[in-house]
Amino acid sequence: MKILCIGNGESRKDLNLDEIDFDLSLGSNAIHRDYLTDLLVCCDKRMVQEALDNSYPNTILTRPEWANSYGTKQVASFYEFFWNQSEKHKQSFHWGSGLHSVYHACNMLVRSYEKEQIVQLVGFDLYGLAGKVNNLYKGSTNYSQATESEVDSSFWIKQFAILFSFFEQIQFSFYHPIGELPIEWAQYKNIDIVV
Repeated sequence: MKILCIGNGESRKDLNLDEIDFDLSLGSNAIHRDYLTDLLVCCDKRMVQEALDNSYPNTILTRPEWANSYGTKQVASFYEFFWNQSEKHKQSFHWGSGLHSVYHACNMLVRSYEKEQIVQLVGFDLYGLAGKVNNLYKGSTNYSQATESEVDSSFWIKQFAILFSFFEQIQFSFYHPIGELPIEWAQYKNIDIVV
């Protein structure tokens, strides 16, 4: 089974998602403005509300602590972490919608018992652009301004490493010009870059 996780980094701007072979898609936050995913992951309440207001038709996954506050079964909880969250980068609250979508996909694959288990990653840009924020929706409602500084990627790098480690049976395929993989990922054999 192949699950496509779509981030909102600018590397996916000119990529035709319909040309990628996948069985299920998960997107994050404002992707619903442009593309209909099978599941939508929104960590922030304002993004859940925007998706509901814009009549997103499929399930919206959010934090367990407020999934029931919307009065609709359309909003559900994403999977909770099973590891010790003593360090900040391991804590659920410090994971964004994109990384939560990847974690949710991993759990779906493990529970599927499918022989082929692949998470395809599009738009998960680790670094900013010329020191500025790297997001297709920058400057729009609920997003940072284009002039703001890039987000520090150190947590993302550590958080991905947690997933690579705990889900060794899953192949993680990055579909964008990520450049050289972070040195912190060198030990993992379940990562590749599709060019």
